[in-house]
Amino acid sequence: MVGAILNKVHPDKFGYIKEFARRGLGRLGIDLLGVIPAESLLANATLGQICRTVKGTFLNGVTESRRRVSKVVIGAMSSTHVMDYFDPGTLVVTPGDREDILMAALSTGALTQKDGRVIAGLVLSGDLFPHQNLIEMIKASHLPVIASPLDSYTVASSIHSMTIKTLPGDDEKIERIQALIEEHVEVDRLLGKLGVG
Repeated sequence: MVGAILNKVHPDKFGYIKEFARRGLGRLGIDLLGVIPAESLLANATLGQICRTVKGTFLNGVTESRRRVSKVVIGAMSSTHVMDYFDPGTLVVTPGDREDILMAALSTGALTQKDGRVIAGLVLSGDLFPHQNLIEMIKASHLPVIASPLDSYTVASSIHSMTIKTLPGDDEKIERIQALIEEHVEVDRLLGKLGVG
């Protein structure tokens, strides 16, 4: 073993854990070569990943499949209250026949498109679909919408338990990973121990 690198360290405890691990591993003769803080961007799934996980299909917005989801909300409350949760990056999961919530999401998306405050998208659960006129409105909007045969709770649970991977072409994540390694890992020492360079 050439050393250890700790990953996903909570930023509030970063300094304490780094020092504690350095001393503890040092007693075992193991060099601490880096401590990488947790980064929320790296834990955020894309709509495409979520669509596959929930056995869904895109009704609209398949071109936005790389859009990131930072929060999931189940739309089980009234449309007035669900709008309080319409923040950028939020995915709203709701039965497909909750037309009030769909209309609220569509109207909020239209109002906030210009300033970037758009929810990540919608998942219509339970193989339920709104009236055809509303489906046409969805298709005419910029809002990504996924239809899933799973119920709302199963959709939310499936998303929560996803293992998020960084895929080729995920440039934003790859650049962030490179920056984290450059900043928090002693790469030269690591390469020296591996006999590289």
